[in-house]
Amino acid sequence: MKLESLLWELASPVRMRLLKILQAGGRKLTRIAWEAGLSAQEAHRNLSRLLEVGLVAKNEKGFYMLTPAGEYVLVLLEPLGVFAEHWEYFAGHSLAHIPRSLVYRLAELRGSREAPDPLTALGYAELLVREAEEYIWIITEQILPGAARAMSGKEVHVRLLIPEVEPPPGIEDVKVPGLRVRHIRSVPAALIINEKRAALALPRHSGEIDYRGLLVESPQGHRWCRDLFLYFWETAHE
Repeated sequence: MKLESLLWELASPVRMRLLKILQAGGRKLTRIAWEAGLSAQEAHRNLSRLLEVGLVAKNEKGFYMLTPAGEYVLVLLEPLGVFAEHWEYFAGHSLAHIPRSLVYRLAELRGSREAPDPLTALGYAELLVREAEEYIWIITEQILPGAARAMSGKEVHVRLLIPEVEPPPGIEDVKVPGLRVRHIRSVPAALIINEKRAALALPRHSGEIDYRGLLVESPQGHRWCRDLFLYFWETAHE
């Protein structure tokens, strides 16, 4: 099947609804129609289209179910779903320096909230520092005075990734026993993460970091942010 043909089938809100219903397991026509809020005739017509292209199968007992191809398609659509969920944010910001493997995993950021303004995002970042009990990992251009004060004296492991050109203002105020600093050529994104949640800010297409970023609280989103930090930490130098 050509990609254009597949996208044509998936462009139907009704057919997408049917695929998501079947993602929960096999069903007969009457139940599918009821869950989708459709007439049996309309549900049957759209299921026939999905049968024809191989996204859905029907067994001898009359149950419709996703084929392996149907399951894979829904998995592959998940990153696009998150991109669409935060369309204005991602469309106005750059993912160019984010590893391709993590771009493919954007679905893990599902449910993240967009900070309404930079002040809210910065306040959230300081909260992450204050609540940390095990570690704080940061990628930043500059350490905010409030965050520096919050980190000083904390008995947690702190990893800090900063540009190699010059230390950011405020770094001299950070007095943390477990502080480790590495340097990167340029900041691909601003990130602060503790053992529970994270705040992520991507650069605009101009390269300037927009601190009105995403507030990440799900376990999957936390794992994504952790892997992002570790990717750049391993390639940075002391």
